[in-house]
Amino acid sequence: RVPRWQVFLLGHLLLTAVYVTLLLPTAGLWLVPVVLIGLGASSAATDGVLTAMASAVLPRHQRGSGLGLLATATNLGRLAASLAFG
Repeated sequence: RVPRWQVFLLGHLLLTAVYVTLLLPTAGLWLVPVVLIGLGASSAATDGVLTAMASAVLPRHQRGSGLGLLATATNLGRLAASLAFG
């Protein structure tokens, strides 16, 4: 079994690799499915794992509110990033 923090870190490293790949001058149409698969794998390795990590540390009686706050903060960050960088 792989620890959660390693999966989370791997997801971010994969996202970094996807962004670096998009900067390559040799990028062509063949790269589109590779990038989309990489983005999906990165999202799978970070979103669910972050929720699982938060669930492990939140008190049982505040878990719903804590996960809601986490989702709100995460999505507000994504919104701000999309507005700032496109």
